[in-house]
Order: sequence, then C-alpha cells, then structure tokens
Amino acid sequence: MTGQRVAVVTGDARGIGAAVVSRLAGDGWAVIAVGRCAGDPGVPYQVASPDQLATLAAALPQARPVQANVRDSAAVTGAVEAAQREFSRLDAAIAAAGVAVLGGRPAWELPDANWRTLIDMTWPCTPEASAVTGFTG
Repeated sequence: MTGQRVAVVTGDARGIGAAVVSRLAGDGWAVIAVGRCAGDPGVPYQVASPDQLATLAAALPQARPVQANVRDSAAVTGAVEAAQREFSRLDAAIAAAGVAVLGGRPAWELPDANWRTLIDMTWPCTPEASAVTGFTG
C-alpha cells in the first residue's frame, strides 16, 4: 500500500508520547495524538493539560489531537476509528500513556490505589488492541 502512513499514539501532550508524535510527524506520518488532559485522583501530580496537547498539534500539521481517557475502551476505539475515517488507513498504534505513581517509594510500598492507576493507564485499553482489525499497512 502506498501513501502517507498513519499512527495512533496515546500519552501525547508531553514526555515520551510527545516525542513519538513529533518524530513520526517529522518523518511524514499523520498522527492521531490521544491525550487525556484531565486530572486524575490516582495521580499525585498534574497531568498534561489540553493546552499542551493543542500546542503540540499546532506545531505539527500532521498531528490531529484527540482528548480521550485511555482507560475508556470506547474512547480508544474512537481514536482508531478517527484515523481510519480521516486517512482511510492505520499503520501503527503506539501506547505511550503512563504515569509515575511511585513518588520516590519502593514499589512494594505503593498503595493498592496507586497500583490500580498504574495498571489502568497502560493496560488493557490500548490502541493496539482496538486497532487489530484496522491495520492496513
């Protein structure tokens, strides 16, 4: 298949996700950039803001921002469907959403609620799972 390659990437407003989006867009990929951009009671710091996601997308014409919670499988599926609807293809799905909830403590001292937040942010509602039937490349 020829044409512009398309990816869905989560965790895009800053950190590793933003770096992945920037690299892919710089290499000519179209990117659906998914970020929650809302506070979470299980995360002990401010997560990325809607402004950070919008700023990233504004700097990268190849990126389309989507504000969605990766814990919501319907929202993740919606991002995958947006890629297919807008670009008629999907070549990659990258889960870069994550949180740092250890707070300097050893992992074995982490409260159950923090473990749940950590696991929920990275599994099972990944774009890879939602995209399995949609890959075209």
